[in-house]
Amino acid sequence: MDNENLQDIPAARKVFILNYIQTHGSASIKELSNLQNVSEATIRRDLDEMSLKGKIDRTRGGAILHTEQSTSFEHAYNEKARLMIDEKKAIGRFAASYIEDGDTIFLDSGTTSLQVALNISDKKNITVITYDLFIATSVILDDSSTLIVTGGIRRNDFGVLTGPMVQEFLCDIRVNKVFLTADSVDIDFGVSNASFHEIDAKKQSIRSGRYIYLIVDHSKFGKVAMTRVCHLRDIDDIIVDDGLSSDIQNALTRENIPFTMVPTNKDNRVGG
Repeated sequence: MDNENLQDIPAARKVFILNYIQTHGSASIKELSNLQNVSEATIRRDLDEMSLKGKIDRTRGGAILHTEQSTSFEHAYNEKARLMIDEKKAIGRFAASYIEDGDTIFLDSGTTSLQVALNISDKKNITVITYDLFIATSVILDDSSTLIVTGGIRRNDFGVLTGPMVQEFLCDIRVNKVFLTADSVDIDFGVSNASFHEIDAKKQSIRSGRYIYLIVDHSKFGKVAMTRVCHLRDIDDIIVDDGLSSDIQNALTRENIPFTMVPTNKDNRVGG
């Protein structure tokens, strides 16, 4: 069935939209409107209906594949930056308090790591290593501190460097503290990510670090993504916001997995 026929059949149009989003990861209202030759208002209604049925997740100006439908889906950086922002800011502020003057740290890629980077300008004589280009261009450091960016190939839309150069660099260093991010966290499966692109770097950073801190918001828990990074027993502490459910808290406690809950506000009191 061609696009000319699809535009006259709402159900078939929605099949096209779902297939398109599954293939591309996301779609804007404008591009779907152009592809189907229907108004943006029509596409907007389609997306709203599909969202209510759990087929897709609505975003500002478009839609992405519903995260529970695919373990291999990744949000592009700009999409991630808009998700759970208050929680990420709270986690970032608190995680930064773990960094001491003189530390060498590794900041994993991601918008939660970026929030850590935005809170370390007062640290003295620290060395920050990252393969995240957004962090590299955003972090403000004291004159006594050093920023090191690994080599690698830029991954478009995600602002990170990937490839063997990143892993080779990390193989040859040792750091005091690693701040690790993840797409999903499951008690049994562990820490996982939606693609293979950064897995080797994440695994090597764990081997290179003395202390490993997992920095994730509560929405990442109870989910499994495509590729495992590590088991939760490999983590020294999980830093998470206070939206974590009591069931997950109890499960972590039963398994003797350390975690610290941070209130989603500016006073950074610790619970959990």
